[in-house]
Parts: sequence; C-alpha cells; structure tokens
Amino acid sequence: MERSAAGRGEADGTERDSQPDPHSVFARSLDRTVGAALREGIAPDSPAAAEVVDRLLDHPGPERRAAVRARIRAQLDAGIDGRLERYRRLLAILQDQQPPTPRTAAWSWLADAIDAIDARGSRS
Repeated sequence: MERSAAGRGEADGTERDSQPDPHSVFARSLDRTVGAALREGIAPDSPAAAEVVDRLLDHPGPERRAAVRARIRAQLDAGIDGRLERYRRLLAILQDQQPPTPRTAAWSWLADAIDAIDARGSRS
C-alpha cells in the first residue's frame, strides 16, 4: 500500500519537525527568564519575580494573567520531580546523548514565584 507524501512525512517525522515543539520552546524561555532570575539572585517572593513570570508567560493581559498562572501552577504541581530529571539524565548518558539541561531549580522557583504573586494578589 502506497502512502501519500504527507503520510510519509508524518511517518518519518519530517512533517512534524517543521513545527517547533511547544515544550522545547517553553523550556528555552524558562532558561532565558527564570534561569536568568536564578543567576541574578532574584527571590521568587520579590516584586521583581512578577515581571519575570509575566515575561515567561508572554505578558498575558490582566484579564488572563491569573488563569494562565493557575494553569501553569497546576502543571507544576503534577510535574516537579527531581527523580524524573535524574532518570532522564541517566538515560541520555546511557544512550550516549547530551543530557538535558537540569531544570528542577527553575521549575521550583517558578512555582514559588506564582505562589507568592497569588498570595500578594499582585497584578491579578
């Protein structure tokens, strides 16, 4: 049975690869924003953290800001696990690949920052 060109592209991954992976895009943005905040010593409960979170979330408007933060916070609750990061790192090493950038500290900072922003009722 012969497949169309589009079908072959999807089967070998070339069609999908033309679109950026949203998780990778968010991870790179996390490194640029939260990673920079960590390196600069910005505390997650400081007023400057709210601007970092807004930059990461692409400046959602005031009417969407709290909902976007809540959605991200819920995902963080489900996914911050240092064991998973260590597992992925070990798996990459065993497969002779570049280990992923460690992000547990950034995820934890982001969760703490969202909690602090919500506690202050800042910019909701």
